Amino acid sequence: MKRKRGSNMTNGNEDLRKNYDKLSKYYDFISINAESKLQDLALKMLNIQPDANVLEIGCGTGSALIKIANYIKKDGSITGIDLSEKMINQVNKKSRKMKIENEIKLYQGDAVKIMQNELKQNIYDLIYISFVLEIMDNEKIDQLLRIIKKQIHPDGKIGIISILQTEDQNIVFRIYKKLNKIIPNIIDCKPIDLFSILGNHKFMIDEYKIVALYGIPVLICICHL
Repeated sequence: MKRKRGSNMTNGNEDLRKNYDKLSKYYDFISINAESKLQDLALKMLNIQPDANVLEIGCGTGSALIKIANYIKKDGSITGIDLSEKMINQVNKKSRKMKIENEIKLYQGDAVKIMQNELKQNIYDLIYISFVLEIMDNEKIDQLLRIIKKQIHPDGKIGIISILQTEDQNIVFRIYKKLNKIIPNIIDCKPIDLFSILGNHKFMIDEYKIVALYGIPVLICICHL
């Protein structure tokens, strides 16, 4: 579906958007092998029902959205938000190729502002977030989680994939963290303590798995209010 542009972005978001616009053509080549198995595991853990209303925040090029579409039937819905216009363009190309462009609603812009405005009346059974919280500052994470609490169904679930801040640091992880500080425009996902963040917002964890991605600890977490 043709994208809908969301609310105005801050300068920080604009820099991030430009970075992901540049990466959009190559993003799948860079990330698909690394992220595909994590996506499959997270979506399986979410136990998506055919009539679910699903939102993905930070949908990127749409690889997870396309997989989610395989679960959803006519009574459900699929919505994706991404900061990058060119990432959204990639989703459109994929969905047209799969002939499911009318099944996916897309919004381009700041996720918090879009959820507060264009999508403020929507309630979701499932919200999926993969490698997104790590590129936000703490204030933005708090804003996003507060609005998720307003828009997740009382029986709904949130699935999050994130790089986990942990004391058990091998040499690969130590190098990754140094690169994140030196070249944050390229290595932009900073490790976060997702357990503490979710606890501070009163989310309850249903299930989680910690897996190694090239030696980097990644947390797949399913939670609810």
